[in-house]
Amino acid sequence: EAAEIAISEAAFGDVALVFGNEAMCLSNEEVDRCQLVSAIPANGEYSSLNVSQAVQVAAYEVMMTAAASMCTPTRGRCFATHSKAGS
Repeated sequence: EAAEIAISEAAFGDVALVFGNEAMCLSNEEVDRCQLVSAIPANGEYSSLNVSQAVQVAAYEVMMTAAASMCTPTRGRCFATHSKAGS
């Protein structure tokens, strides 16, 4: 859902994804400047991701959402799926 919002807002201007690390996190003031706050669901027993993992997951979600929005019957070809790329 956050990726969809980021992609749609990018049509009107710059979009920034803001991350905090495990030790410092983001301050309340920094979070207050964000228009959207998102969380990555994780295992309750070990629910912490390091910042590089969080960036990777967020970037993947944004990339896949952007690719899906470009892939419509009226636009023609789409990205290959994993199964199609391997054959």
